[in-house]
Amino acid sequence: PGSTSGDSSPRRSVRLTERAADLSAALDTLLADPHFAPFIDPSQIASVGFSLGGSTVLKLAGAAYERDAYKAYCAAQPENDAGCLFLAKGGVDLNHLPDSWEQPVSDTRITATIAIDPGWTHAVTADSAGARAQRDGDRRRVRAGARDHVGASAASGVVRVHAPAHGGAGAHGLSSR
Repeated sequence: PGSTSGDSSPRRSVRLTERAADLSAALDTLLADPHFAPFIDPSQIASVGFSLGGSTVLKLAGAAYERDAYKAYCAAQPENDAGCLFLAKGGVDLNHLPDSWEQPVSDTRITATIAIDPGWTHAVTADSAGARAQRDGDRRRVRAGARDHVGASAASGVVRVHAPAHGGAGAHGLSSR
């Protein structure tokens, strides 16, 4: 709530831990539902998210975000990053991002994570990215577009797609590493 297109609030959008908990609660509901549960293989559960949803699924995969790193990133280019602009216009004080940003969250039922053009990856801590890679082993990294903004999360091995800026000219390529 408060963080989807048409219903977005910058102040609520930064509450990634709550968003991740919502996804886990939705999965709990699906796995307990007698109409859906028989069709779900619990060993093959993936999370997929785009933009802020991409940040959320990375959080659910164990990513921790460093508040000071994001603040420094936004200070270095306040006019060039849509995420920084969105938060600034919404009155979010980067000096007071939630403490939960720096705490990893993980739902071990999620066996694959696909984050498409995730936001805030400049602030993903190297430790949280490395912990996911060690726990889950080899994964593929997919990138579409001319730029790569995965920061420290590149070490995580989590599948990510970076699309060109919204309204851009289209993907300039697709690669898997």
